[in-house]
Amino acid sequence: MRISGSYRRLHPTLALLVLFAGCAHFTPKPVELDKSASAFEARTLAAPEVKSFIEKNTRKEIRPWPPETWDFDELLLAAVYYSPRMDVARARWAVREAGVKTAEERPNPSVDLLPQYDANSPAGLVPWTVGISFDIPIETAHKRGYRIAAASRLSEAARLDIAEAEWTVRSVLRSRLLDLYGADMALEILREKSDILGEAVKALEERAASGEISSIDVTAARVALEDTKTLYLKAKANSERARTRLAASIGIPSSALDGAAITYPFKESIAEPPAAVLQRKSLTGRADMLASLERYRAAEAALQLEIAKQYPDIHLGPGYTYDQEINRWGIGFTVELPVLNHNEGPIAEAEARRSEAGADIKALQARIIGELDTAQAGYKAAIARLKAADRLLVEGKKRLGGAQSRLEAGEADRLAYLGEMIEFETLKESRLESFLDVQRFTGLMEDAIQRPASEWSNKDVRKPLVSE
Repeated sequence: MRISGSYRRLHPTLALLVLFAGCAHFTPKPVELDKSASAFEARTLAAPEVKSFIEKNTRKEIRPWPPETWDFDELLLAAVYYSPRMDVARARWAVREAGVKTAEERPNPSVDLLPQYDANSPAGLVPWTVGISFDIPIETAHKRGYRIAAASRLSEAARLDIAEAEWTVRSVLRSRLLDLYGADMALEILREKSDILGEAVKALEERAASGEISSIDVTAARVALEDTKTLYLKAKANSERARTRLAASIGIPSSALDGAAITYPFKESIAEPPAAVLQRKSLTGRADMLASLERYRAAEAALQLEIAKQYPDIHLGPGYTYDQEINRWGIGFTVELPVLNHNEGPIAEAEARRSEAGADIKALQARIIGELDTAQAGYKAAIARLKAADRLLVEGKKRLGGAQSRLEAGEADRLAYLGEMIEFETLKESRLESFLDVQRFTGLMEDAIQRPASEWSNKDVRKPLVSE
C-alpha cells in the first residue's frame, strides 16, 4: 500500500493531537470584589435556593414560604447554606480530594529521540543514525499504596472538618439567638417596670401635693424611674445589636432579618447533664477528634512511604536504533544505588510528624476534658442560682397576690400594691439572668460534647416553678 507524502507529513501532527487531547485547559475565574459585596447584600432568608436546601435536608415541603416563624433548625440550615466557614471547609475538602487523585496517578514513561548525522558516511549508505529509547518507571515496595493511603486519610480529615465547621456554625448561631432572646426578655421586663414606676411616681406626687409625704420620697422614685428608662434604652440597643450579630452568624445582611419572627429554642425545663458514658463518647466521637485521628493515620502512612523509599524504583529502558541500514534493539535497566544515604532524613521527619500528630490528639482530649469540667461546674452553680431565683419568684408572686387581695378588700392602698409589683419585676430580672446563665453553660456543654442538649436525656431535672 502506497502512503502519500501528504499523509506522512500529517501523521506526526495527528499523533500529537491524540497525545494531548486529554489535557486540561485553564479557565480564568477572577474574584470581583464589587460583585461579591453586591451578592452578599442581596442575600435573603426567602431565597428559593434556601428553601430547596432546607427541604432537601429536612425531607419535607415547607408551606408557606417563607415560614411565618423561623425555628432554630430552619435558621441553622440557612446558616449552613450561607456560611462562609462552610464554603472554606468544603473548598479544603475539594483540595484534599484532588490530592487523592494526584496520589493515584502513576508516573508517566518518557521517550528520547536521538537522530545523528554521519558526515563521513561511506557512499551508498544512509548517513543518518536514528535512535529512540523509552524510560518506563516501576514503583516498588508499595509506595503508591502508601501515598494513596496518606492522601485518603487527609481527605477524610477534611471531610470531618466540614462537620466540625457545621457544629461551629450551630454554636455561634445558638449563642447569638440567646443574646437576642435575653435582650428582648429584658426589654419586656424593663418596659413593664418602667410603666409601674411611672404610675408609682404619679401616686407619690399626689401624696406630696397633699402634704402626706416629703418631696424626697418623690425624688427617689423619679431617680429610680429614670434609671429604669436608661436601662430600657440600653436593652433596646442590645437587642438591635444582637439582631445584627445574629444576621452575621447566618451569613446575611441585618436587613434580611427585618420582619422575620423567630421561635427560640430555650425551654424552661432543662435536660439532665450528660452521663459518664456520653462524656467518654465525646472524647472519641467528636468531629475534630476523629479528624485528628485521621491526620495521625495519614502521618503513619507518610512514614511508611518514606521507609519504602529506601528501596529504589526500577527504570526499564527499551530502545531501538537504525544505524547504517542496520536495525539494533536493546533494553536498559536503571536502578538507584542507596550508597550515600538510606533516606534517613525524610524518615526522621515523618516519624516526628507522626509524634506531633499523636501529641495533638492527646492535647485535644485534655482540652475537651477541661472544657467539659468547666462547663459542668458552671452549669451546676447556675442551676443552683436558678432554683434559688425560682423560690424567690414564687414568694414574690405570693406577696403580690396578697397585696392585690388587700387592695381589693380596702385594707391597703394602691401605692403598696405598686411597690410589690416593682419588687416582683426586679425578681423577674434576677431570675432572667440566672436562666440565661444556665443556657450559656448548657451551650458550653453542648460544645464540649458536640451533641444538642435534647439528646442528653428524655428526663428533666426541673420544671418551671412560675408560669410566665
